[in-house]
Amino acid sequence: MTTTQAGPSRIDATHFRQLCRLLPTTVVVAAGMRDDAPVGMVVGTFTTVSLDPRLVGFFGDNSSTTFSVLSGLDRHSFSVLDQDDRTTPDSFRLPLERRFDSLEWSLSGHGIPVIEAAVMTFHTRLHSVVPAGDHQLMLAEVLDVDASAHAGRPLLFAEGKMTRLIDKS
Repeated sequence: MTTTQAGPSRIDATHFRQLCRLLPTTVVVAAGMRDDAPVGMVVGTFTTVSLDPRLVGFFGDNSSTTFSVLSGLDRHSFSVLDQDDRTTPDSFRLPLERRFDSLEWSLSGHGIPVIEAAVMTFHTRLHSVVPAGDHQLMLAEVLDVDASAHAGRPLLFAEGKMTRLIDKS
């Protein structure tokens, strides 16, 4: 095996971002409770991380006020949005305190907000926050997972827009 020494990147940030937009990601609402009110944000970097311990995570921008709020909470939910749900993401363009106003959501047994129309929801406890360049990786230990009774498919984000999986059968 040969190794090469890393040099400075030859790709500029704009081009790198354009390339990354091509990679599909699931559309997930990361949420928690602050002062008896739900707070949350849409994330496109949600991922499963580890089986032992059971960890999930996402990357939050260092300049995000909402990420700052969420990373300071102990409990979080990650609601994977249904591919037919095109309205929930729009709610998260509103100011932080109004994002849940028009949504159907409930408080789980873990005391965290859950989007009712989600395909599945991960109930978690904060594990750690790790610096990662201009972002931070928030890792969360999975306490429970609820799958929706309607068993939909996840909403995806790719090429700058919301999209869905195509069933080729």
